[in-house]
Amino acid sequence: MTRSVLLLVIALLWTPTDVVRSQSAPRCFAETDYCIDGRIRTYWEQNGGLPVFGLPLSAQQTVTIEGQAVEAQWFERHRLELHPEHAPPYDVLLGRLGVDVLRKQGRDWLTFPTATAAQPGCRFFAETQHNVCGAILAAWQANGLEFDGQPGTSAAESLALFGLPLSPLQPEEIDGQTYQVQWFERARFELHPEHDPPYDVLLGHLGRAAQAPAPATDPPPPPAPSGPTGRLAFVRAGDIWTINADGSDARQLTTHAATDNHPVWAPDGTRIAFTSQRDGQEEVYVVAADGAALQRLTQSTQSAAGPAWAPDGVRLAYRQDGAIVITNVRDAMAQPVTVIQDAARWYHDPVWSSDGTRLAFTHGPVGDSTILMADLASGQLTRLTDGVYPTWSPTGNAILFEQYVPIDPDVTHSVRRTDLFRINADGTGRVNLTQTDDANERLATWSPDGTRVAYARDVTALGQTEVVVMAADGADPQALTEIFPFARWPETGGGRLSTRPAWSPDGVYIALERYRQTNIAELQGIVLIRADGTGEEQSLVGGGEQPAWQPQP
Repeated sequence: MTRSVLLLVIALLWTPTDVVRSQSAPRCFAETDYCIDGRIRTYWEQNGGLPVFGLPLSAQQTVTIEGQAVEAQWFERHRLELHPEHAPPYDVLLGRLGVDVLRKQGRDWLTFPTATAAQPGCRFFAETQHNVCGAILAAWQANGLEFDGQPGTSAAESLALFGLPLSPLQPEEIDGQTYQVQWFERARFELHPEHDPPYDVLLGHLGRAAQAPAPATDPPPPPAPSGPTGRLAFVRAGDIWTINADGSDARQLTTHAATDNHPVWAPDGTRIAFTSQRDGQEEVYVVAADGAALQRLTQSTQSAAGPAWAPDGVRLAYRQDGAIVITNVRDAMAQPVTVIQDAARWYHDPVWSSDGTRLAFTHGPVGDSTILMADLASGQLTRLTDGVYPTWSPTGNAILFEQYVPIDPDVTHSVRRTDLFRINADGTGRVNLTQTDDANERLATWSPDGTRVAYARDVTALGQTEVVVMAADGADPQALTEIFPFARWPETGGGRLSTRPAWSPDGVYIALERYRQTNIAELQGIVLIRADGTGEEQSLVGGGEQPAWQPQP
């Protein structure tokens, strides 16, 4: 067998023509192009040579063993280490390659089955609780390091060469074949009954195995998808609630006969701003995440709504009586600051840039509106584009918005539809992202990393709405929810409306409102779905609407 060299062949019988015999020169081997010299050569030749150690696999070199720099040389079956701090013959030591190779294979020899006593015809090693028997015992006893200069091999000399047994005799696959093998500290004995004695016992090439790169392994399977985590705010029966994403620990934060709406989390997740008519007209309020410390922020003459937190969590922008106003939430003595005002054509729906230095907002009624941007430091006002409902990207370089566009004149049931557009924050690069015939696309929201957009698509012909995710440039739109043809309504109990998508902070899940469509749209509750379209929908809470995920600071 070419893989191994016979254990019991006498070194003097091996006489390749290309070996240099002079003790004054290195002894070199054409088979591997490596030489042995000095003390390592002497040790190799005195203690069995090729049958015991095999061919050299490296030059003598400095290696790190157990944290120490040692001069060593690799051979097919061993690693010879120089330890000049010891007197001969202990100035050359053998590496524990049996242990090393097992460790490299991820196997712990301490877990192998053991014995408690000697078997007939065997030698029992109490130190590791293994028996060595038959042909392997004979080979172990016949070979060893030369310590005492006496004829024959003592047990101490065999132990010094091979070490203690680490395993029982056990079947293992080697080079595609199954053999009975036994591991030792410095060797692996293999039985080859297909050969006649003494060639039926071979030593494994542990030096090669120890130096070989670890075998390539298949990448571990991806972890099983985990369930949604975090917490959401939502509206139920006109009050503000929170709930864990797994459906546990639902808490009612507000209890008032008036309607509370549009919960918006502060960036640190400790407070929620919302609008309410509890004091007669619509005003902006703030409440702690546990329902404490309810605070009315606005004192409008007509109404206030659309709260939007600045990234610093201190300032809150909102629409009040046609103006865009900013309030310092943490300073009760601070006066609200009016950014811009138009009592006739209201400003509304402010959104912050990611750095908190600019506000974008809408001017005028839906259908006849423009989007403007205010630089808060300079007061400069810039008209960006026609449109409504701006949504700033997480990176601050782009804005999504909605705009009505004309429909082909031969479509008689409508004269225009809503499309989603994107524009750079400097007013350049306006592009229509959605141009779906017979559909309105709206309620766009950026993924947390800014690479995707979720939105609601109203399919006019079916009177139903689906939630869609697309790339930030409008590519690859994918419907995450199903809508039902009229023919299936008897089976499904009606059509389906899925709307108002909200991203989880990690971008993995989307929360949405779900309605059943019959003669009217009947609210069913909040549903969670994976943003990549895999997995099953999860019903979060019945009767809930306006979901908003708590940020993760």
